[in-house]
Amino acid sequence: MDEERAPQPREEGPSWFWLAALLPALLWVWPALANDPFPRLTGTGLVALGLAPAALGALVWPATRALGWSGFLLFAALAFGWLAGALGEPTDTFELRRAGIAYGTALAAFAVGARLSSTGLSRLGRAWTVLAAVGLVHAMASAWEDPSAWTGRLGNTGLLSQATLPGALFGLCFLLWGRGAWRGLGALVWLAYLLHALRVPVLAGVLASSGATILIALRPSLSTGMRGLALVLALVSPFLLRGSDAGMRERTTQETDTAAVPRSLEADLGGVEVRRRIWGSLLVCLADRPWTGLGPGQFATNYPPYRDPAEVALSRGGPCSSADTEVEHAHNDALHGLAELGLPAGTAWVGFLLCVLVIGLRSLRTGNPTEAAAAVALLGLWINGLFHAPWMTNPATYLGFVLAGHLVTRRHEPRPRLGRFSLARPLALAGLIAAWFSVPLVLHGAALGDYIASAMRIEALAQEPTNTTASELQAELARARRAVDRALQVQGDSVPARILRARLTEEVEDWRSLLALRPNSLDVHDQIGFLEARRGRLEDAHRAWLRALELSPGQARLLRSLARIEYEIDLRSEADARLDELERNGCLDPEWLASLTSDLLLRGKTIAGLMLLGRSDPTLRNADPNQFYVLAQELEQAGAERRAAGLRSLAQRLWAREHAARGDYATAVRSYRQALAPTRVLVPEGALSLRLELAAAELAANRAQETLERLKGLEFDPNAWSELPEWSRRILAARGAYGEDL
Repeated sequence: MDEERAPQPREEGPSWFWLAALLPALLWVWPALANDPFPRLTGTGLVALGLAPAALGALVWPATRALGWSGFLLFAALAFGWLAGALGEPTDTFELRRAGIAYGTALAAFAVGARLSSTGLSRLGRAWTVLAAVGLVHAMASAWEDPSAWTGRLGNTGLLSQATLPGALFGLCFLLWGRGAWRGLGALVWLAYLLHALRVPVLAGVLASSGATILIALRPSLSTGMRGLALVLALVSPFLLRGSDAGMRERTTQETDTAAVPRSLEADLGGVEVRRRIWGSLLVCLADRPWTGLGPGQFATNYPPYRDPAEVALSRGGPCSSADTEVEHAHNDALHGLAELGLPAGTAWVGFLLCVLVIGLRSLRTGNPTEAAAAVALLGLWINGLFHAPWMTNPATYLGFVLAGHLVTRRHEPRPRLGRFSLARPLALAGLIAAWFSVPLVLHGAALGDYIASAMRIEALAQEPTNTTASELQAELARARRAVDRALQVQGDSVPARILRARLTEEVEDWRSLLALRPNSLDVHDQIGFLEARRGRLEDAHRAWLRALELSPGQARLLRSLARIEYEIDLRSEADARLDELERNGCLDPEWLASLTSDLLLRGKTIAGLMLLGRSDPTLRNADPNQFYVLAQELEQAGAERRAAGLRSLAQRLWAREHAARGDYATAVRSYRQALAPTRVLVPEGALSLRLELAAAELAANRAQETLERLKGLEFDPNAWSELPEWSRRILAARGAYGEDL
């Protein structure tokens, strides 16, 4: 790098420029986001639109100074990285467009910051501090009524923490070297930020604010007393974090259904060990895709196969948890850029972040208090980017690019050795292009906000069934569907909107269509498995759940679902292995095992049912029909009627087989009929294997005509055939009534 040059006066931008630069920040206190289930997506569009006037100003009155290596590397990383991804084969085209809008906005924000005057920077910093106070107070006021509502308008505690971090750090600087009322406001916003970050808790926010406070203490012009206060504040935050509520996490997972969708469907994973394992797995990802990476905006789509199984288990919150988690970003800005953009463009992105670090540290030592405060806010976001991805994934933190662009044009930032050509106009133009393409994204968010409003009304109506008519529910459901249809009209490839439509229709074809956009989505494969199983297509359900288990190894709910299906389709060794894994993980629930056993017995799965009875109670491994019948009576008296029905059917079937073995087929027929009756609780026509075994006994008892008529048209079921004893198979096959030649 060139040596630092002598200070020169900054050129002044238009007087309104700071206000235009602030306009996008209103999104995270804007009421329009109150019902938006995906505020990050809509927020990307709103920031692009809000920054358009400032981008136009930067295009008409561009900064005449070179934007330095920082601007060059930023342009190379985002512009060429996105172009390479677009020319490839992106899977999620909706996210590709969103990433393009976000990248264009970041480039424009850098150009806007380069044109911002020192006076404008001062006003922008003060305004951001006020907005941070408003956002934090609103979140805490909402949490007063609902303890889980610490997310603010952005619907996510991590996103809110990142958006308010610069304002909190500006406020801290006002506290340490400001004057008058601003010093009091600075103390207020800093304490509000600290309370929010510790209560949630937000690990990245606490560490970023503490790290930036330590850097403040290194400022040469700071008085001894203020330096001591800064160090105390820096050390107190992490100490208090250790005593915060261990039950809270940086993300709150909420289960969704058709009628009620949570305030935000986006979430972030948290925890040091989770982050460490995500970072380690990205090395494998880069080894597989060194040149193009996962693709711009394609992290959530293409990363799942690379997830560390141990990280998946940690993210679920325990081996027996039924929560499904999907990683949205790399929890590190540098690694996220490398992963999505590939090594060439990703290296340029890392270079930009390193330049930002150098710029911030140099600006911190300047005698200008406003620029020193801007450097503190910039460095706070940079530190946050070590544990999260505010630069790459949070549209509300566009201020970081504005601050970087402003500080770059100071004297000490060297320019690239490509002459005095300024990138200001191309960067500003990128922002205007992004604003043009952001309109459908905003309309998409507005439509989904209407969907959430309808879903909330449906939930309210469902809670008052006595005052609600079926027509009211149907009308509200129709409104919800129309809202999703409107979202798909403007963004037909929107994965979020298509998922909501699939939840409304509950059609497996709608879920299968999503595989083209999200082939590695755990939720999509899981839903396909559920719907296929409900329709009786067990082989298709089995394949879907196997793929889901690959994406979420050891997930207890998936293991249980697979075990149930594998017993039903006679993959008993695989099903046994699922139970073994559940038992090793401490997740083999005795009640669930008993329920599975009774269901298998009622479906005529005697072999698997007997094995599971012995597994749940070793004394039943060699039990006779009398013992099963007595146990059935005890369960019936205890109110466990379904389990009792399964054992009654088993006892009668075993008695029938004893009669058949002695050649007493007439008595066997009576026992088989008594065994068949309880199975109609689960299978209306009765378990197929029992019907076949009864038919064989009837044929042996010379009741051929009626039996043969009843068996006509039955398709061969190898699973039911395998349940039959040899004598019954021989009789059925010999009469040509059912089965294969023996």
